[in-house]
Amino acid sequence: MSSRIVRSIANFLGFQATWWACALGAANGYPLIGPIIALAWLLIHVVTLQDLDGSKQSLSAQRLLELKLILGAALVGYLCDSALIVAGFMEFPPGVGAALPTTPWMVALWMAFAATLRHSMNWLRGRFVLGLAAGAIFAPLAYRAGEALGALTLAPAPFGLLAVAAVWLLAIPLLLWLRERLERVQQA
Repeated sequence: MSSRIVRSIANFLGFQATWWACALGAANGYPLIGPIIALAWLLIHVVTLQDLDGSKQSLSAQRLLELKLILGAALVGYLCDSALIVAGFMEFPPGVGAALPTTPWMVALWMAFAATLRHSMNWLRGRFVLGLAAGAIFAPLAYRAGEALGALTLAPAPFGLLAVAAVWLLAIPLLLWLRERLERVQQA
């Protein structure tokens, strides 16, 4: 197995571990566990980042690009999940962490997801329609799983799931665009 495949698998597993830490931590009254795990994984991810595509850019420039993408996703995620909450499509049960209007562990999930976009989810690069479909299908499943664990509550079916699908229908193409934009700016 090539080192690129091993790194992709490790990237995917890091994101999955972060998702579980965030959702289970929040559901069990430990809402800071997820962000701590997420920050540790993101630190490891950025520090161990290797040359992705034989680029002429320095490794420090690639790390900076990765950090910008992660921070951009934090803003997108904060706005998207806050919109779901303000519109009444999602809420948090008591004990899952401070919500302003969303929680730090939800923002940490968006950041961890962004760390997959140039790695294990690289297959989405330039495939905005596929990203649109993937967001509309898989995000509601992830939110529903979080609801089943007790980390959040969605509006009654099908409204909560449809709202999550609509938000992610826009979020994935936006994040893919952000990735491409950052890469173009970095190469200029």
